[in-house]
Amino acid sequence: MSKLEELIKELCPDGVEYDKLDSVIDYEQPTKYIVKDTNYNDSFKTPVLTAGQSFILGYTSEVDGIYVASKENPTIIFQ
Repeated sequence: MSKLEELIKELCPDGVEYDKLDSVIDYEQPTKYIVKDTNYNDSFKTPVLTAGQSFILGYTSEVDGIYVASKENPTIIFQ
């Protein structure tokens, strides 16, 4: 039995409800958030995230078109 199965058995003895991901979240294509300036520098404040390479590619000085995640407006990044 996997750890997940053990936790479900322990914490949810009546089972769990499964929903399709698109019924609980909105998907947004990230193309409008792609930075133009690739001159990254650790002294800048805005991290540049990229799927398939490293999580934080670098930091940019750009301020327009930046998506700011928060507890009220979280973000999930899929690779």
